[in-house]
Amino acid sequence: MFAPAGALLAGLFAFPLWSWRRLEAARAHLDQELRQLRATLPESSTATTLPAEIRRLGFEQRIAWVQAAQRTMAELDAGRKEALAFISHDLRAPLAGAVAELENATLSDPQLLLPPLRRALSMAQAFLSLARAESFDPGQLKELELGAVLHQAADEMFALARQGQRRIVRQLPEQPLWVKGDFELLERCAINLLDNALRHAPALTLISIGLDQPREEEVRFWVENDGPTLPADEKDKLFKRFSRGGHGATRAARTGLGLFFVRTVAERHGGTAGVECAAGKVRFWVSMPGGEVSAPEAWQ
Repeated sequence: MFAPAGALLAGLFAFPLWSWRRLEAARAHLDQELRQLRATLPESSTATTLPAEIRRLGFEQRIAWVQAAQRTMAELDAGRKEALAFISHDLRAPLAGAVAELENATLSDPQLLLPPLRRALSMAQAFLSLARAESFDPGQLKELELGAVLHQAADEMFALARQGQRRIVRQLPEQPLWVKGDFELLERCAINLLDNALRHAPALTLISIGLDQPREEEVRFWVENDGPTLPADEKDKLFKRFSRGGHGATRAARTGLGLFFVRTVAERHGGTAGVECAAGKVRFWVSMPGGEVSAPEAWQ
């Protein structure tokens, strides 16, 4: 009777020790996986835990960290696949068309090569601009006057608007509004909004670009044109990567990166982007922190 009871008692005492060792082994393996994930993932809202802090996390917190890292990896993989699809199809198609024309011995007008080559150049520029926006460090933002940025963007698009029988109207305040930003990115952001309006606004209509301050320490610039009300589900898709609005030739000529670039720049500046429809008007806007009326001390 004693021997079996002793063995059973010893087994009961050994089981917690055996379970503890298994948990410690699993915990050590999880720590190693977390360190590897931390080393490979880019900086993001889901990857803020430093390797030295991993040991202070509870087991459930570590599981949540791994799940967040897996979601980030899935998003990165989806972005990679989208980029490859863009390069292999959208960018390749106009270049292949130009090469086919060059190989055609009966090419009568070299000007026929310009449209596909310009389209390929536009796509490459959009892709590079987006890459810069996504890698931009918000710590490098500098004080600038936002009205001057928008005036320059309107100047840049003046000739194109006139060519398309449209006119850009500026509704910009006389007093300066100062923000912390990157001049080149914000200018390209405004140009993209104007370009989007020029593609969709009817001929012989006005396109407005404006700047206001809806509340203290917030500024909003916008571009507005005539157009139908957009369905709610389409609004959500417009700012996604490689999303293309419009139909027919207008849709085919777009890169699908313009409005995604706008949203990326807005977020890099601590803001957001959106679209509103009312009374036959469509307004795309970017909201961001700022709004000093007078120049900062460094400019005085």
